[in-house]
Amino acid sequence: MWDTSNVRGLLVFLYGLTPLDLSLVIVLLKSRQPLSLEQIAAQAMREKSTVFRSLQKLVLHRICMKEVRNLKEGGYYHVYAMNDIQKIKETTREKLEQLRHNIDDALRRFENDLNEMANPTSVRVLIAEDEPGIAQTYRIALESKGHAVTLTDNGEDCLTEYRQAAAKSDRETPDRLPFDVVILDYRMPKKDGLGVAKEIFSINPSQRIIFASAYLKDVLLESLSGLGQVVELLHKPFDLDVLTNTVEDTSMKDKMERMIHVIEPLKNNLTENQVTELFKLMTERKK
Repeated sequence: MWDTSNVRGLLVFLYGLTPLDLSLVIVLLKSRQPLSLEQIAAQAMREKSTVFRSLQKLVLHRICMKEVRNLKEGGYYHVYAMNDIQKIKETTREKLEQLRHNIDDALRRFENDLNEMANPTSVRVLIAEDEPGIAQTYRIALESKGHAVTLTDNGEDCLTEYRQAAAKSDRETPDRLPFDVVILDYRMPKKDGLGVAKEIFSINPSQRIIFASAYLKDVLLESLSGLGQVVELLHKPFDLDVLTNTVEDTSMKDKMERMIHVIEPLKNNLTENQVTELFKLMTERKK
């Protein structure tokens, strides 16, 4: 810990001065006239090259000045002198103000990080799952992490909840999606997951949708490829930790959207099988 209770401690703390730097400051303070490099090195009893590097630092921090002196026979040399005390004071004041600003900024970031750790961002999740036991395990797992869950047990009710939330969002927070994530089963009463996803995308093309289904994976992927939108896939059975981690991983949707922008211009030149395989790569999460 630096002692900033005196001038030397403050110079070390603010400017990172070494013992040699401080000794040169004393040499310059005691001198009533500018000194050459040779004179300063002699008084400090150090090599000229070492003293030169130290003086460069003092000049950079505006603690001392470097002036050019011309020789009568031609040529020139440099001399060094302490800067005006008032200028050093102003420089030090600027340093302290910048330091205070940096500390305030660091404390704000620290407080924000602590708040985020103590109060993780709540994700608003709409779930359509016709198996009551599975639906409740989803709710318990997600609500235990502080997320807001809306449960429905068929496709029509899911769409009703989504439309109502979308209308409310348009009135109150037009720049915000009604739900952060929609989790759909593929086979559901009244309207299947594919039909629900198509209607949701017609309302909000950027809505994040996760299919959680035990339906035959290859058939499901082929069917989902016809959506023309980015979705994610969790194939049942899966651990509840996988569900919560997937819901909380908001970066996945952004990555997939960037991939779609790259692939979109190529779509018309791909065969149906190639589109299906490409969609499979995009929707399957890495283990």
